[in-house]
Amino acid sequence: MAAEPAPQVRDAASGAAPGFRRGTAPRLYTYRGHPDREPSDRSADVRAKLGEQKTLLAFRSSRLRALSAKFNQHVAQALCDGLKMTAIAKAAGMPLGAIRSAAVSLDDVQPSGGSADEHLRGITQLGNELKAADGDRAVLERNRARLLASARALGLLDDYELASASGLKHEEIRKLTRGLRGAGRP
Repeated sequence: MAAEPAPQVRDAASGAAPGFRRGTAPRLYTYRGHPDREPSDRSADVRAKLGEQKTLLAFRSSRLRALSAKFNQHVAQALCDGLKMTAIAKAAGMPLGAIRSAAVSLDDVQPSGGSADEHLRGITQLGNELKAADGDRAVLERNRARLLASARALGLLDDYELASASGLKHEEIRKLTRGLRGAGRP
């Protein structure tokens, strides 16, 4: 024997079940936020560019760390061999404080017996490479900020999607793009 369904209580005035209007189907929950966006070619292009820039920035940062460690080693070696900090700072084109912090970072250096000219040439070369690498990274960061600002201004991606594509936090994206205007099409 099959169980009979329980009779529904009907509203006496309209004849419909409680909570429903006559002639309409029951409504399920409807999301009333922003409608889902279809991924456009431009948003996919922005994602690809941000991914590429994230990779390039990682490479530049890695190179900068390696150069910085090598520079610190050369500075410490030159100080151990008797060069003055002011001569090293002048050769590197850096402030004296940066040279002091580089010298303090390494303390287990033995005298190498290298000449002062050799040390200064090496330090000058590494200082120039450090400045160039830092400049390259700064250019990439500015380009990323412009791309984020234009994508955000055009509404191609929201802050969380931009954060996912760029590897930054959404708060950082807001700070980076504050005051920047998108340069039109990303």
